Formats: sequence, structure tokens, C-alpha cells
Amino acid sequence: MKKLTKLGILLLVIGLSFLAGTFYRSNSTYGFAIGGIFGLKPQTWRSNPDTRAIVPNFLAPRNLRMEVKANATVDVYILDTEGMKLWASDATVNPVWSATGVTQEIFKLQLTRRGDYGFLIHNPTNSTAVYEIHVTLYGFEQDLIWMTIAFTVGGLVTTVTSFIVPHRQKQEN
Repeated sequence: MKKLTKLGILLLVIGLSFLAGTFYRSNSTYGFAIGGIFGLKPQTWRSNPDTRAIVPNFLAPRNLRMEVKANATVDVYILDTEGMKLWASDATVNPVWSATGVTQEIFKLQLTRRGDYGFLIHNPTNSTAVYEIHVTLYGFEQDLIWMTIAFTVGGLVTTVTSFIVPHRQKQEN
């Protein structure tokens, strides 16, 4: 078997493997909860006030469903890596997504890239806010879909080319 044919078949197998993994991961959900029984004091943020540290969550580019329940209005912010750095350095809020004045609502949004994301909660009211946020990720991971397409198409084109090019060279001679 020619080297070009072997390369094409290898790329095709890699692409089909990514396809299998993509379908497997798309049928699984990943979720977590944020909140607690102690609540958030008036006019405060959910982060350590001394370090302003936010616990990052490594998330893939998928559909995100977020259910917010609170006994008072809260503001919810999703920060990417740069946003978390800004928050930690000088308390600047630069979210990739936000919702203000929320008491009970379900949000659906699309994460556009793979990376660390942090959830920042603010209590703008004058009373303690007890809140609970449930986050669920579902659906296809868009970057895996594109990688699957690239490897599969590359493998098909390489394999087909490896059979066509020698055939044309024989006809010309």
C-alpha cells in the first residue's frame, strides 16, 4: 500500500474516532451547583473578599442551561479567564455573559470556546440573599465537530487522491 493511501486511511480512522467520541460526549450532560444555605450578605459579591478568588470551571463549547433561584434579586456574571484575572487584580467585572435583577429564571446560552469560566454572584439588595444556581452543559462540542470534519474530509481526499493520481500518470505514459 502506498504511503499516501496509508496516510489517508489513518486520517480517516482518526476522524471517525473523533466522531464516535463526539457522539458519546453529546449524549452525556455535565452539571454542577453554586450556592449555599448561608446566603450572600447585602451589597457583597460571591468571592473571597481578601483575594477575590473565583473557582474556575473548565468548560467545553457546548449549550449551557442555568437555573437561578434566589429569595432576593441577584446579579449573575460568567467570566472567562481574562475576566477572572481582571476581577482578581482590580475588581473589574468584564463578563462574557450577565443577568441582573434575577430571582427565579432559566437561562440558555452557548459557550463559544473551550476554557476556564468563573461564576460571580452579586447581591445588590439590603438583605441577605439565599440563592441556588444549577448549571448543566449538554449537546455537541463544536470544536470536536470541526476537528472530526477536518480529519474525515482530509482522510477521504488523501485516500481518493492516492488512487486517482497514479491512474492518471499511467494514462499519460
